[in-house]
Amino acid sequence: MGEGIKYVHTNIVAADWKKLADFYINVLGCRIKPPERNLSGEWLDALTCIKKVRIKGVHLELPGYVNGPTLEIFSYEPELKDKAQKKIN
Repeated sequence: MGEGIKYVHTNIVAADWKKLADFYINVLGCRIKPPERNLSGEWLDALTCIKKVRIKGVHLELPGYVNGPTLEIFSYEPELKDKAQKKIN
């Protein structure tokens, strides 16, 4: 990677964030990086272009890293059903 470029995280949207997080914890040895996320508000509505959205989930530290890149496992309420809704500006 070039100077000044840093891999920070990858976001994965799942219907059941807890179930997917458990998979990465049990199979790959990822660790939860607190706090658990429970996000909502006008700022998030504007960011996602979804009114009254709530995002719940967790960041998982990748094996071999401390304070390094994470997997961001989130679920949306209301659930994203239309692929067109998944575009975040």
